[in-house]
Amino acid sequence: MKKIKLAIVTPYPPSVVTLNEYAYHLIQHFSQKEEITEIVLITDKVTDGNPEDHLPETGCAIRVRQTWEFNSMKNILNIWRTVRQEKPDVVLFNLQFLSFGDKKIQAALGLLTPWILKKSGFPSVVLLHNIMEEVDLSQAGITQNKLLTRIFNFIGSTLTRFLLASELVGVTIEKYVDVLREKYKKQNIALIPHGTFELPEVPDFSPSKGPLQIMTFGKFGTYKKVEILIEA
Repeated sequence: MKKIKLAIVTPYPPSVVTLNEYAYHLIQHFSQKEEITEIVLITDKVTDGNPEDHLPETGCAIRVRQTWEFNSMKNILNIWRTVRQEKPDVVLFNLQFLSFGDKKIQAALGLLTPWILKKSGFPSVVLLHNIMEEVDLSQAGITQNKLLTRIFNFIGSTLTRFLLASELVGVTIEKYVDVLREKYKKQNIALIPHGTFELPEVPDFSPSKGPLQIMTFGKFGTYKKVEILIEA
């Protein structure tokens, strides 16, 4: 079994940036994998608290590198430098479109990081929690102007193409897989539903010995009787 040094770019508790809670469970899961020897956690900088206080107590070695800042123009450069220093086998990005900032330029530059790292020889995998194709810019309060909407959609599509240049892009909703494959004609897109860090064992569906027991939920009354359920 090949041993892997994994770098994960993500916000992480006690960060207040979106997806930090998801990252906590992600790290808990990856740290128990036998093939992973070390995790380098490339997080945003925090001023209150310490990410190391939230690391798993068991599992592989984990080191925290507080590297990037929300709304910083230098995130792409700082992350690139850290990855070059660490030389991981794979870099995983836990992202949504505003992970690196809520200002347009800073957010866009951050989303180019997986592409830059791949061009630098580091395999990149992106776990993407939302896609521009499913965002209503008017309802989101971004713009109601038709021209600006077209411009933003073009920018969003361009950034998505850069993200899809990664080895693999995982999305959390099945519809996202269909939308991205249809629009961008790419097959390196996989469904990774929320909460599926581990697949449970398939239970034994063989009938147990003794009288059968039925569990049912619903409303029963004068014409909805238990007898009908038992007969069925």
